[in-house]
Amino acid sequence: MLRNWSNGIILGFFVTVLSMTGQTAQMVAMPLATHFCMVTGWPYAFYNHSLLSLLLAVASVSLYRDSPEHHPFVSKEEYLRITAAKIQKSREATVPYSSIVSSTAVWAIWIAFFGNSFGFQFTVRCMPIYFNKVLNVPIGRTGLSAMILPVSQLVVKLILGVAADHVDCFNVSYSYIRSKTLLYQRGYGKRFNLQFSNTLSMVGCGLWLLPLGFLERKDDVAAHICFTASISCVAFETCGSMNGVTLVAGDFTQFVMAVAQLLSTVGMLVVPFLVSWLAPQNTVQEWRLVVLIIVVVHTVADIIFCSLCSDKLEDWAFGGIDASIINQFRLESVRKQLSSRDDERNVAGRNK
Repeated sequence: MLRNWSNGIILGFFVTVLSMTGQTAQMVAMPLATHFCMVTGWPYAFYNHSLLSLLLAVASVSLYRDSPEHHPFVSKEEYLRITAAKIQKSREATVPYSSIVSSTAVWAIWIAFFGNSFGFQFTVRCMPIYFNKVLNVPIGRTGLSAMILPVSQLVVKLILGVAADHVDCFNVSYSYIRSKTLLYQRGYGKRFNLQFSNTLSMVGCGLWLLPLGFLERKDDVAAHICFTASISCVAFETCGSMNGVTLVAGDFTQFVMAVAQLLSTVGMLVVPFLVSWLAPQNTVQEWRLVVLIIVVVHTVADIIFCSLCSDKLEDWAFGGIDASIINQFRLESVRKQLSSRDDERNVAGRNK
């Protein structure tokens, strides 16, 4: 889907939009479940969500097409805009499974997604339990408050998704001038951006969750702030591991993302069992241990990602593109780098 429906220019934003369905679902499901729970009881909450899921599944099957060329709702002008920036392939690409699995940069992405799922699932799934059981907040307020988290994450994720395509996220450049001589001037590059953004996402999420293990029942406002800030930090994965997928995997982004999403479900399965096992009485002391484990998982996963991540397209990522076209792009890139160095030398010479 990524290969056929994205024009390559807005690939980061495209991946962001595809991944925001989780936040959209939470914005609908949480208040709806609260309403049915308080008015008609829990059984109707399950019935209505099941019916809604069935309707959405039917709509998805009816509307989905592998290619925009065959979609009845895509005009000719839209089709040309989607395919304008694409490179014609000389052959149909086969997925190089062994090369992908043996790539350290890909494993960095998968580990980052795996680690991030713990904080995300803890925030989404356990926040209502924490407020209701630990802080004694009424269930009506708990359900409505849970809507704030996906809204904040969705806004941050969309902003960063656009930024990932048009600018290098948090690109930093600086110069050091001494005795009127320009000695050093450069940008940190996309790899630093990936590391910085992913650290904001994972370590930031963990640090904002940490105070939850030390709050008291009267601190519900502080808990709201911690949960909201934590889930907003998770959105920075758009410029971190999620952007890294598009930079590394190229034509096989969809396969790398599929495995990443599969690994993300591990947190969905593990976190609820972790909470029920370590916090059966729902005391702050029990939840403190849960939070500490999640912080450790996030920190370790971020260290691994920062050590192994890459901003370079892997050799296997070109898929079916003709080798001569690849070499042409590489030669053009080298020419631009040499031209840029010549310009820097000229600037330094004029400033002497």
